[in-house]
Amino acid sequence: MAYGFRQGEHICSFYDTEEEQLATAAAYLADGLWRGERGLYIGANRDALLRFRVALGAVGLAAGALAERGALIELTHEEAYLAGGRFSVGRMLTMLRESIQQAAADGFSGWRGCGEMSWVLSGAPGSEQVSAYEAVLHQFFSDTRACAMCQYNRKLLPAPLIDMALATHSTAVIAGRPRFNPFFQPVARTSAARQFVPTSTAG
Repeated sequence: MAYGFRQGEHICSFYDTEEEQLATAAAYLADGLWRGERGLYIGANRDALLRFRVALGAVGLAAGALAERGALIELTHEEAYLAGGRFSVGRMLTMLRESIQQAAADGFSGWRGCGEMSWVLSGAPGSEQVSAYEAVLHQFFSDTRACAMCQYNRKLLPAPLIDMALATHSTAVIAGRPRFNPFFQPVARTSAARQFVPTSTAG
């Protein structure tokens, strides 16, 4: 179980299997839901969202009931990162800001998001902005009653992208627990981050 996350954190987690990814996401979001926070989960597609619901059930929470009362929001990559067929840093920051503000207005104690990041390999317009997006999120979340976790597949995603993730997240999940990330750079300017350009992959 992943406990001890704090509001204001920008977190990365790395995984090798979907089972590992879902277990980390479920434990992280459950920790916030038990604290009265609103949770947002972004998965690859509708089937992935259903598998996340199973993982959340395994830690004792009913996703359907949580969604009905507005405590849990579930979106696909196309509905969040790639809305309108492209990625936009400005649009994502606006969406996150409005979602955090709405959670407070609805009486939740905070907001907690989790996004699976393999969408960057889609080659969609704007995907090359992912490093700029990740770099700005540390400051974005630092003064909010919110936190976010970005999940990276170590087997699927290229090494420059993994390096970028390490440079842009102040907290990393190690053995299910949040830890200070010694590779974090407050303003990520690594050549890997600047030069990473996602390309489409064959299915």
